[in-house]
Amino acid sequence: MKPCPSCIRLLLRLTLIWHLTLGHAQGRDLVPERWMEDMQAVDGSVQRCLIFRTVPGVNYRVEVSNDLVGWLPEMEIYGLGQEIAAPLVEFMPPPPTESPEPGPPVSSIFVSLTMQPSSHGSGGTVVSWRSLDSGVAVVSRIPEQLNANWLSVPLFAQRHDEYQLFVMHRPLAISPPTQNPPLGFRDTAMLAKLQERFADMNDAVTEMENRARLAPFPAPVSPTSRRFLRIHADWGVDSDEDGTPDWMEHEAAADPSHPDHDLGDAFNADVDQDGQEDDQQKDFDKDGILNPEDASSEDMLVNWERSPSARYAVFDLVDLPELPAGDKVPLHVTDDGKVLFKTGVWSYGSFKNLIRVGPRLVDAKAFAMGASGRILGSARVDFDDDEYAESGSIVYWDNFRAEPRIVEIDMGNMGIVHPIASYSLSYGFLDPGTMLDASDRFFCGERWISWLEPLNDPPVPPKPYEQKGEIVNRLWTLPQGNNGPPAKSSALPYATNLISDSVFWGLDSSNEGKLTLKSGQVTWVADHASRRVSVTPSGGYLASYIWPPGAAMTQGGAWKGAGELKDAIEMSRQGWAILNSIPPKIWMNGHTLPFESAAPGLPSNWTRSFDLRDSSPAGNILVYSGQGPDDRYGLAVPIHIEDVEENTGVDSVSITSSQPGSAVAQKHWIMVPSGGENTCVFCSTASSSSETEAGTTLDLLAPNTSFTPPTLWEERQTVKLSAPANLNTSDTTVRFSLAGQEALSKPVGLKIMKKRTVRLTVHKIATIRKDAGGNVISRNPPNVVPTKEALENYLNKIYGPQINATFDVVMNPPQAGAFVDIDWDKATGADFGVPDGDIVPGDAKFQCRTGDDNLSSEETILRGGAYDPGSEINAYLMGGAKINLVSEYQGRLLQKGGNYGYTKGEPQNVVYIDGDTDAFDEFLNRDPAAEQLHTFAHEIGHVLFGAGHPDQGGGQAPLPGTRHSDRLMVSGGGVRRPDHGKLVVKDEWDKAEDWLVQFVDSKIQP
Repeated sequence: MKPCPSCIRLLLRLTLIWHLTLGHAQGRDLVPERWMEDMQAVDGSVQRCLIFRTVPGVNYRVEVSNDLVGWLPEMEIYGLGQEIAAPLVEFMPPPPTESPEPGPPVSSIFVSLTMQPSSHGSGGTVVSWRSLDSGVAVVSRIPEQLNANWLSVPLFAQRHDEYQLFVMHRPLAISPPTQNPPLGFRDTAMLAKLQERFADMNDAVTEMENRARLAPFPAPVSPTSRRFLRIHADWGVDSDEDGTPDWMEHEAAADPSHPDHDLGDAFNADVDQDGQEDDQQKDFDKDGILNPEDASSEDMLVNWERSPSARYAVFDLVDLPELPAGDKVPLHVTDDGKVLFKTGVWSYGSFKNLIRVGPRLVDAKAFAMGASGRILGSARVDFDDDEYAESGSIVYWDNFRAEPRIVEIDMGNMGIVHPIASYSLSYGFLDPGTMLDASDRFFCGERWISWLEPLNDPPVPPKPYEQKGEIVNRLWTLPQGNNGPPAKSSALPYATNLISDSVFWGLDSSNEGKLTLKSGQVTWVADHASRRVSVTPSGGYLASYIWPPGAAMTQGGAWKGAGELKDAIEMSRQGWAILNSIPPKIWMNGHTLPFESAAPGLPSNWTRSFDLRDSSPAGNILVYSGQGPDDRYGLAVPIHIEDVEENTGVDSVSITSSQPGSAVAQKHWIMVPSGGENTCVFCSTASSSSETEAGTTLDLLAPNTSFTPPTLWEERQTVKLSAPANLNTSDTTVRFSLAGQEALSKPVGLKIMKKRTVRLTVHKIATIRKDAGGNVISRNPPNVVPTKEALENYLNKIYGPQINATFDVVMNPPQAGAFVDIDWDKATGADFGVPDGDIVPGDAKFQCRTGDDNLSSEETILRGGAYDPGSEINAYLMGGAKINLVSEYQGRLLQKGGNYGYTKGEPQNVVYIDGDTDAFDEFLNRDPAAEQLHTFAHEIGHVLFGAGHPDQGGGQAPLPGTRHSDRLMVSGGGVRRPDHGKLVVKDEWDKAEDWLVQFVDSKIQP
């Protein structure tokens, strides 16, 4: 088959769009299996298609366009390894003499499932899929049996009415869930269709090939028309919300040797049913660190635990003098915020010129600075006392205020020996950050000078001398006392940089100039030359290549390509890396972040054309832009915030998500209560000053906020924040100040929240039933009833520190053991506009109509019997009721049962709570009283924040990629942590504020 010229042009344009829009994730690209193939359609037409195979666990959205401007979604499908045929053009046969009337198009609902035999004694099949209602994993057992032919069919596809089913079959029998979870409307309808056609599928598998191809969607009817495709591949899908993306779980399941093989089920969050999410027990990249703690669970070379995610306060290096072109490039930044130039040091807001002359020396220039504050450099030295300095030598400054001194050892009659600057050192080819270690040691070649016989007596300058011997590499130590001599010892020829006497490296000229690093008894040789080596948090090493650009990391006795850190230049001890990229980027915990996001609020002239030139071990970054007269120099100080106590008004979680939300603005956030205080920990590289050295003390300022203390002088500093009473709610930022100069960026935000009290009335409802004569024949009160004090304490502990709201709980009736008797169980199908059937009076189901505005007949009865208009929230604690949600879907009446709480939000502000013990004993297997308190807090959260759950991709702040089990609004399904998550985040603070303004602030106060 030979494509026509128009198809070739189309293919070229398709290729361009493919590579522009497909994207790249985890080093895996989606590639076509075959570029073009002709396929015969049912109507006799021929479709020329692009064929590609999906990767299991990746979600694909195919979009089409005919002009590269407007794009329409063609389909969305969850990959299970099946082929997809994407038509480009279609050749139509001549139309029949009498064309039949076209029928309505059949819509498609794509469903990907896994099916496995049930190990339960009664048999059946365990079916797992991504919920059509919520997007999270669902696992259910159905009684239908897979026949024996499924053993040879690992992948199956078939269409049944509107459902296009893709089935991955795994032969291993597994335990079914203890009870099937409640299903939403769409899942209920889909599962019913699956069971209805299950026998047909059993019959079909013996005739199906092992590979399934999706039936092509329509293509243009003209060979000359244009059709462009783009395919979005979402590698972040985590159907069971256990923290591991689906593609990882499919990959582990397909590899019997993988340590996570037994837990590799993308649709089951707790495969081994031990009550712990699978992700908490997995080590996907096999580096010895479990996924939740791994800085990158996809890269074996990243074998250290995750660290906090920092944001940067960037300070302009003001007070810089006009420097000569060769001296204006900054060399190095230290942990205490000093920036080294050749002729001076910027420290604590000002530039200090180095003294560049001294006894017998002139024109001294710096090239390295150690942790002790000492500076290493080179100068021209006058050895023959003729007042003309001609010989280059190594000098040092005790600090940036001291005079330079020559490094030399007097050997008496043998002359003197001193270090000499090498070519690489003189021309700046060595990393200044590792030239001088914490013990004031450095590598340099030695040079001997001996004096010749004087030409006259007494001798007068010049004193004749000669240099003798070959230059030999030595390890030098600067004088350790006042005017004490330096010291030297032997060193390997290639050594130029060091961290300690047992860890050093250099470029070995005897081995093609390759990077050679010695760490203890191990020697590592890289394939390329490198200027820098950093220590990773796990004690390994990362090197940045000079050419070709790139990076390598140590593993198993050798250097290897650095994987996702391939562009790293240098790394801090927390594992934060600066990358060689345009625009500049930061790597943290498996995520790459543009520097303008890592330093939020940076002015626009700082977000163009600059370099992240150097990083100190503690994480300070040297920012430099060499743009002629618009040169810019900056010190970026990392900041992150921690709670002193969990869930007390700090949000440092949202920024770690791939979609933090616009309200977060890439900042850490602290809630400051109006009329109260919040205490948290500011973590930075702040350091106190000494008598001779300026530190990096940071002052804290913000409108209407007091800080105690107002200055940071330690790396971890506890700070109390407070705001005056009666302030209205507002968002602001912390202004970090260094030596009176305010930071250009704003890494920390504050939300000052007004103090409120929310009145909550809890109606304790006993369900009663009456006979035809109106006599009570049964009474069923709640089995679990909280006290006013217990409920207030629980709610106030969650909401007080996080949104500055406390609760005044009113119990109706107020007496312990007293209930409101209501005969509410009256609903029939007619109440919902359908014939009587599943919905009948006396079914013990409390039928709620979905949606916030409309009430069902049973809700109306309940509200008529108990309601407190003086409360912002009314809660109904139901005895003898199973809460069911009722809605219509595609002309059918569907119910969702098994809810332990349900909320009607604005304008109703009503909460329904299941008050029966078995609601918590059977499904959650926890303390019923504790479960009920948390259910109250969670459902009230729906009133304040709105509907939806973060683990199901909904709610006010889904925050994909974060640990949802820490959140108050995590759904009740699946596996949760042993204690309840209680975290409320910034987007939820904002939504709660809107609700509080509407329903509390507008209330007439007594």
